Amino acid sequence: MLSKRFTSNLLFFVTLFPYLTLVNIGTDTQPNAVFLAGIIFIWCLLTQRTKMPKELLSVLLVSLYAISLYLITSRQFYGFRSLIGYLSVFLISFASYKTHKYVEPKVYIFAVHVYLLFGIIQLVYNPSFGGSLLPRSSFSFARGSGVISLTSEPSFYAIMCIFLLILNELFFYTGRYNKRIFIYIRLVLVFQAIITYSGMGLFMLGLYFFIVLIRYFLQSFDKLLSLPILLGIILGIPGLFVHLHLSNVNIATSTRMAALLNLFIKSPFQIFYIDHSLAARTSHILLSMYSLLYSKGFGLGLGTWPDNIGLLAASAGGCLEEITYIRFTVGRIMSGWGTAVYELGFVGLILPITFWRAAKKGYQNCSCIHLQYWFISSFVIIFIIMIMAISLAHPPFSYLFGVFLHYAYHSDGQ
Repeated sequence: MLSKRFTSNLLFFVTLFPYLTLVNIGTDTQPNAVFLAGIIFIWCLLTQRTKMPKELLSVLLVSLYAISLYLITSRQFYGFRSLIGYLSVFLISFASYKTHKYVEPKVYIFAVHVYLLFGIIQLVYNPSFGGSLLPRSSFSFARGSGVISLTSEPSFYAIMCIFLLILNELFFYTGRYNKRIFIYIRLVLVFQAIITYSGMGLFMLGLYFFIVLIRYFLQSFDKLLSLPILLGIILGIPGLFVHLHLSNVNIATSTRMAALLNLFIKSPFQIFYIDHSLAARTSHILLSMYSLLYSKGFGLGLGTWPDNIGLLAASAGGCLEEITYIRFTVGRIMSGWGTAVYELGFVGLILPITFWRAAKKGYQNCSCIHLQYWFISSFVIIFIIMIMAISLAHPPFSYLFGVFLHYAYHSDGQ
């Protein structure tokens, strides 16, 4: 077999480019990472005594349950796509847990610059540049929106930048490169997230820096001083919106984001009628959680969302039904955690709980205070991303899950 170092860096590389297409199979996220992770898993089973953390065993049990449910009650195509998602979480996190110590930061730095190169070329020269390397691309910049680089949508590009920002912190806090490189990479990634012009992406970027700000206060100041300041910030933001709403203030700018913000201030519910994408995402998240009651905790099966979304909306009724029919979309559920809860019921809750346990164990077992806070802040950011329109099959999520376990069970990653 190829050397551990080469295989580890190859897995890391294909994880960082989840939309890069070798063979078009009709899905956005490509199976390159899960295929390679499966080979690593089989190799480990055949050549060495394979010990797994109990968190990985929990994910394995969820995957096995998903397989059994797929055989009993599922739609063939959509169900198989969901099944790959559950297998991805286990296989990629297992492979990451085993191989991350061999990963070279230069692979990561190279990936950041590749995304930057394609993004800039699309921004200033050709919006369709790189389209032949992707399974599907919106090229929204040609329609006045942001660029996509080597992803399929501006929002996916922005979210990839968030995952890369998290990895940037990890490499810095574990001493893999110096502060100058860390600051440079952070600026490059922030620039890339901004040129996507994605509302959800910019929201996640703002959330990232808000959490970084909280972490800075907790690390740098006495808690008796920092906690009141943080409480003021947290309460002040919604308080500001309430004040603007009562004062009927207009934000004087012509951007679409500002128009949505003005609408949200004046009539929050009406924003769903303007931003149909937001309506679809919101309804998918809420209906998938509501399905836990609808299915009495047993789940409704893999890939059955198109069959049941209308029934769920009618059963929920009220505002949720109204939001659902603003933009009625079928296909896959636009929420990673929502998919697990809808399809597997209470068993699906094991995934976010296990993710939390991995972050908590990493926080408790690491001696570096920066790495401890990295675990908590990264958990919060990724957890929120997985509520949004990111599927369980998204390789960076599973890879970071494995990284959490790697540092949790090895003293500061050594």
